[in-house]
Amino acid sequence: WVDQSKGWFYPIISDFYRKTQPIIRYRLNDILIASPTPCGCGDKRQAISAVMGRQDDQFLLLTANGDTEAIVPDLIRRAIMSMSEAITEYIAIQHSPNNIELQLKPNDLENLSMQAFDLLWQTKEVIPPTITVKNYTHVPSVTKLRRIRRNF
Repeated sequence: WVDQSKGWFYPIISDFYRKTQPIIRYRLNDILIASPTPCGCGDKRQAISAVMGRQDDQFLLLTANGDTEAIVPDLIRRAIMSMSEAITEYIAIQHSPNNIELQLKPNDLENLSMQAFDLLWQTKEVIPPTITVKNYTHVPSVTKLRRIRRNF
């Protein structure tokens, strides 16, 4: 469990149907939210209500007493999307505990609201990092786009 009271967990899977190499108790890197109700289809396995993001892409921020608080990618995504209704693409990169870069598209957006970030920092009781807004520079390629990532 990441946070059992909220239903957040890392899935551990087994797959005995593979012919070459079975997967036994493999821990995935995703943070999922367990659904409090069973699946409507009648399946008895654990139902998932949401995916919060990758564990290694959690933003790590400092608290006033020097501890580290992990912020799941979904909370960062929500804060970005509340900055402006005009945002169509984004990338958030945490370079250090006190430095976050946001790349937003369309470029040169004005009147961005930081209110959701301010509330997030206050709720998590962390020292607000410096947020730098830059033009969106992602060029589509064959690698998967990771919109939210931690680079340290």
